[in-house]
Amino acid sequence: MNAMMVGPLPVGRLLCLTDGLLATLDTRSLTGVLAHEIGHARRGHPGLLMLLAVVVPLMLLSPLRLLDVEQVDVVVQAVVLLAVMLLLWFGVRTLARRFEHEADVSSVRALGAGPCSSALMTVSRLTGGPSRSVRGRLLSLHPDESARLLLMRRYEIEPKFRQEFDRRSHRLRAGIGAVLLVALG
Repeated sequence: MNAMMVGPLPVGRLLCLTDGLLATLDTRSLTGVLAHEIGHARRGHPGLLMLLAVVVPLMLLSPLRLLDVEQVDVVVQAVVLLAVMLLLWFGVRTLARRFEHEADVSSVRALGAGPCSSALMTVSRLTGGPSRSVRGRLLSLHPDESARLLLMRRYEIEPKFRQEFDRRSHRLRAGIGAVLLVALG
């Protein structure tokens, strides 16, 4: 059971809902899922992830040509490459998890915390949730379900929490812009 927004550009995106999700959730919960996925699109998450996970690393490869990397021992090259790939994975994972929270917040803004929370609880109950195992916690691009539920509830009822969350989202976009400028430079 899953839903996803596919496509990094604002034109030609696809919203995919699995049959299991459609068969399991009631109309109210499905509305919460739709609001969450539309939140991804409105916040530009697919494009930002593609930019930071693919485009920026490719642009940062260009300066490596100036270094005499071929002279470095192959084992050292492999270790450095592995470290960079792990760093990239954990960066993308952290960013993707933040984007899941932002999409949850978009759903809360549109409908309140109830519909998306209901969908999340139902799917988690039926699937066992991806984040309960160590492997799931390490590999999943989604935050823990309990953290998501708490965040949606707090965003809905706590004005200070809402302001701080929105402020951090704004800072994140500024940081992404700075990373892009550095990569372009």
